[in-house]
Amino acid sequence: FMLDCSRHFWSMDKLKQILDYMASIKMNVFHWHLADDQGWRMEIKKYPKLTEVGAVRTEGEGTTHGGFYTQEEIKDIVKYAADRNINIIPEIDLPGHSKAVAVTYPEIVCDIDSKHLSVQGESNNVWCVGREENYEMLENIISEMTTLFPSKIYHIGADEVNMNSWRDCGVCQNLMKEKDMKELVELQNHFVRRVEKILAKHGKTMAGWD
Repeated sequence: FMLDCSRHFWSMDKLKQILDYMASIKMNVFHWHLADDQGWRMEIKKYPKLTEVGAVRTEGEGTTHGGFYTQEEIKDIVKYAADRNINIIPEIDLPGHSKAVAVTYPEIVCDIDSKHLSVQGESNNVWCVGREENYEMLENIISEMTTLFPSKIYHIGADEVNMNSWRDCGVCQNLMKEKDMKELVELQNHFVRRVEKILAKHGKTMAGWD
């Protein structure tokens, strides 16, 4: 069962109700979608602004929608699920679908004002592949996640990436030249492999959307 808590935040009570329903029909994998363009829902102590800023958005009519899970709440949900023989697979969507992170830490995106839009109409929502500091940030995020989620599998999304900003980014273009890349998709492959290595270092297996 996959639940998207980025686009719509769900309370702890509702999460436990869903886990109870799952257990009643013997479903045993809960895919928890925790970060997308619309919100970052997981407390990361090294990057508090992810939830201070990235967990709240303003809707078109001016109302706000937000919320996040503290690390203690996440541990509570993971234990609640485990007591019902349910494994939780966490997901943070990368390198696209990352507007919530980009609004909070704008340095993660390419240093251009990209007018290119994703399939959902978002601009500037893609991590810069050539920026080495981005992999340090992801290493720190994943390190904290591994204290919360014992799951062997971690999901990184990797779908619907608008690669056009990489074409206009000098840092990404320099990386392409350095690695003798011919196509922009090779930058995505490079990013995904880097994240896969970070996960493997923590004993985790990467999953993603195709």
